[in-house]
Amino acid sequence: MMFILKKLITPFLLPPGLLVTACFAAAAWCLYKRRGRPGIWAGAGFALWVLMTPAFHALLLRPLEYRYPQPGDLSGDAIVVLGGALIPGASDPGGGPALDRDGSARLLAAARLYRQTGLPVVVSGGGFFGGGSWAPAAARALAEAGVPEYKIVQEGKSMDTCDNAFFVSEVFRDREWRRPLLVTSARHLPRAVRAFRSAGFTAVTPVPCGYLSSPGWRGWSSLLPQGGGGLKAALHEYLGRLWYRAACGPRAS
Repeated sequence: MMFILKKLITPFLLPPGLLVTACFAAAAWCLYKRRGRPGIWAGAGFALWVLMTPAFHALLLRPLEYRYPQPGDLSGDAIVVLGGALIPGASDPGGGPALDRDGSARLLAAARLYRQTGLPVVVSGGGFFGGGSWAPAAARALAEAGVPEYKIVQEGKSMDTCDNAFFVSEVFRDREWRRPLLVTSARHLPRAVRAFRSAGFTAVTPVPCGYLSSPGWRGWSSLLPQGGGGLKAALHEYLGRLWYRAACGPRAS
């Protein structure tokens, strides 16, 4: 019983749930003092509660993350891994630059694909705001995971997904490759596929990884306020898709 109470109460005592508690407390105070506008405070608290729940985040993420299922056919010319980010000042256990969560999940999926297919792996991602380039760090991580260095191709000039598609198309053209197995976060795939098709790829096999939502109901805990990472990630992708319609051309995914 104490465990359940702890799980129910804790989300309302830590940010962002603490903001929900504060709004409801303000509403109660207004009612007690018979002044102010308790309805506004209660409405704000309820709205914040909904916005911060994993259940609401999942409603936004599922159309993105489950658009492409895991592929049954893994035939292609090369595995393409789209870059994540490096964590400034941090290092991994091997002494190399520390990769963020998205980049690590993508590289793990690429290493597994390599063990299944033996295909070359193209790591695509440059540096941001003076930081180190993602591609060399990713290549090192793949080599440490067992992918031979001669099987790894680095593309370190791209700054965003449109760049990824453009510069990877040059890598493929130089090697007369045509069919990429495209590995990136599941929520990012719709935008990435659009960019790659706009860059001239006609046979893209999407390989999703790094899910933030589940396809079904996750239970009562998904109705408790938690961090806004899922909301931010979903909004980032929806806004990105609007931008990429203009930036990466009109070709639909």
